[in-house]
Amino acid sequence: MWSTDNYLKYVYDELRRELVKHDLPHADETELQVLHEPGKAPQSKSWMWLYRTSGDAERPIVLYEYQPGRGQEYPKKFLEGFRGYLQTDGYAGYSGLDNVRHVGCWAHARRGFDEATKSVPKGKRSPTAERRICRFNSGGAEREASGAVEAGLGRHVGVGEYQDSGAEV
Repeated sequence: MWSTDNYLKYVYDELRRELVKHDLPHADETELQVLHEPGKAPQSKSWMWLYRTSGDAERPIVLYEYQPGRGQEYPKKFLEGFRGYLQTDGYAGYSGLDNVRHVGCWAHARRGFDEATKSVPKGKRSPTAERRICRFNSGGAEREASGAVEAGLGRHVGVGEYQDSGAEV
């Protein structure tokens, strides 16, 4: 007897094949605790990996993949056949992928600036740095980058980087 899993596997596999055709997918992973997993203690970590097309995809695809670990073999296998830009949080597990150029994301760039700002006492902060951090937090820098793309200055592929134009933000 076939279960739903048997039928949905074909759909999932086809969606994965479509996802790796896109030139800018996103990937992320998060810790997951599975209480009754065969061969693992209830306190051990497992991982849910997320892969999705970029926000401008005509038909968005979002796929989750459960894995018992966080090693680079998991994205390497999932992204087999992919060539292009991969947007991630910078986790080293995505390095070593063939034919992949890594790009960052604004949310993680903002987080770094917020943490840096909080580590400096209020009276000793640079006004210029605070203004720029406020632009990040308000989305101003991201809107400016999007405007540069729309104006034909290049294709935005990551924090402070434009492909094809040579322009730096």
